[in-house]
This record gives sequence, structure tokens and C-alpha cells, in this order.
Amino acid sequence: MNQALVKTQNYLTEIPNMLTGDKVLLVTSSSFITRGHADNIGKQLGQLRPAVELTICQPVKANPELTLLNQLHEEHHNTHFTDVIALGGGSVMDSAKALSYSLLNLHVSLAQALNNAALTEPDHLNLICIPTTSGTGSEVTPFATIWDSESQTKLSLNGVCADHIIHDLTLTLTLPKTETLYSALDALSHALESIWNVNRTPNTQDIAEQSIALICKWLPVALTEPENLTARENLQYGALLAGLAISQTKTALAHAISYPLTLKFSMPHGLACSFTLAALLKHVKSDELKLSTKLADSIINLLHSLNLIDYVNQYATNDQVINAIKGQLDPSRAGNFILPINDDMLKNILIESLMH
Repeated sequence: MNQALVKTQNYLTEIPNMLTGDKVLLVTSSSFITRGHADNIGKQLGQLRPAVELTICQPVKANPELTLLNQLHEEHHNTHFTDVIALGGGSVMDSAKALSYSLLNLHVSLAQALNNAALTEPDHLNLICIPTTSGTGSEVTPFATIWDSESQTKLSLNGVCADHIIHDLTLTLTLPKTETLYSALDALSHALESIWNVNRTPNTQDIAEQSIALICKWLPVALTEPENLTARENLQYGALLAGLAISQTKTALAHAISYPLTLKFSMPHGLACSFTLAALLKHVKSDELKLSTKLADSIINLLHSLNLIDYVNQYATNDQVINAIKGQLDPSRAGNFILPINDDMLKNILIESLMH
């Protein structure tokens, strides 16, 4: 990992030293604005870097939309920002990656940059990522996921990485239970997806197994003891490891299944990409994946204990889930799966995943 990672319990003190200039764009969510974090960043910069001009971006919502990012680009393209700060979860960091690229490369539209295998001009504005969840690993991956509801497609920006990362455990302590759950499940999915993957290596396997062990041990603790700093620290590290693994392998079938569900039903990404994990693990078999019986059992036991189908059915019925997937698999992700995929296999995976 080439990015500079700082661990702290006061993220505000680290930001001024990471800036490269005086025109700064803050990308965050409405909840962090409401809770005063945007103002706190402004005050800290006002004290230590009084020349800095801080612009607070329009709040980012879950599953960043291409239309919103295009709108933000048009709004800010003449500001000549030097730095972008992302304070939030995966959607915030993905949005910040897109803006840090588009606001520097003004001659290339964001639409042109999306879904390129790799950007021909990966230069971007200095990007500081401060994750507030423990799941997406977006702070260490070169990817950003952007959604286009109008065309019902999932788009990807590939080649933009954070320059600086700040891990502040205190930011995760106030996460609602479902956000703690869904973000950790996203990380677990990343780790498993990098293992049942045609691009896996001994290194990614090792990283992913470390991630899985941490998540399986500490997620139940974080759910029952949300202010347990040890649990939060281990989940954050587990998510980072999973992000490093998929940075090399990319994701696979569970993510391909998830995209239509998020587009059609606004199902949270971490839930949409994790409810099939237990069935997929049984289908592939732990021996094929070189997982120890102990680690495989811990995954299955954790997933079964969470009753994920109850959460899934808050967004879609079983029939809606099955029908949404038909003919809608993203080949760039499904093609990474370690086994051949056919309609019967996919239907059986879905049926088993949707059983109580």
C-alpha cells in the first residue's frame, strides 16, 4: 500500500499537514454536516491554515449517482481546487474519487472516464480519505462505484487512489447497528470474493483469510457492544485488508448478483452482496478455496446467526430477487468467479440463500 495511513483518535489534527494547497473541497454526508464535523474541519483549518478556503460539497447520499456527480462537477469546475477531503463511508469516498479526478482532468468527462479498464490519465487532486465505516475498503482501493439509475447500470472508475488515509476509531462509534452490520458484511464479501476468484494469488489469499478471521470474531462484539474500541479497530483493519485483496483481484459473483438489487430496490450494498455468501461457500467448497474447516465454519456460523433474509425481505420479496437477477449479471464481476456459472446453478444459489 503506497498511501500514507495515519491512525488517530482526533482526525482534525492530521488534516492540515496533508493538504497541498489552499482551495479544499470537503465531500461528506448530511449526517456529518448536521453533527458539526464540517464546521469542526473549517475551524481547525482556520486556526492552523488560515489561508485555506474550504468548500463544503452538497451532501452525498448512499449509492452515488452519475447525475449528481455531473452536477457537482459543473458547479465546481472553475474553482481550481487543490485538495479533496472525503469524510464518510464508501459512497462518500467513491464520490470524492470521482470528483478528485474530474475536477483536475476538465477535458475528460466523467462519463468518458467510467468503465475504462484503467484511466489513461490517472492524475487527480490530492485526496484525503477519512472512512467512518468499517467495510468498503474504498480508502485503499483504486475503484469507485457510480450508479446511473436512468439507464439502470452500475459504472466504475478505475485508477484513482487516496493519497492520504486517516483511521479514527471514534468516528465509527456512533454508527447505527445496521450500518455497522452492512459495512462489515461488505468487507467479508470482499475477502471471500477475492478467494473464489480466478485472479487470486497466495498473497491475496493470505490477506483475505486474515480479514475473514477478524470480521468473524469482532463483528458480533461490535453489534452487541457498539462502543468497544477493540472491536471497532479490528473491524476497520479487517476491512482495510479486504480492500487490499480486491484491489488485486476485483470482486466476483456475489457482487455481480448484488448490483441489480441495489439498482432496482435500493438494497444496501453490503446486504445485497453478502446474503448469498453462505450458499456460495457451500457450493464452491472450502477445500477448493484452501480454507481451513475452522475458518469456513466461522463464516457459515456468523452468516446464519445474522438471519440476513429478514433484512433482504425489507427491500424485496424472494420472487422479486430471483426475477431481478435473470440476465442481469455484470460479466466483469461474474467472470472472475472460480467456477463456471449457468442458470440452474445461479437459481439454486439464490433459492438456498433466500431460505430461512
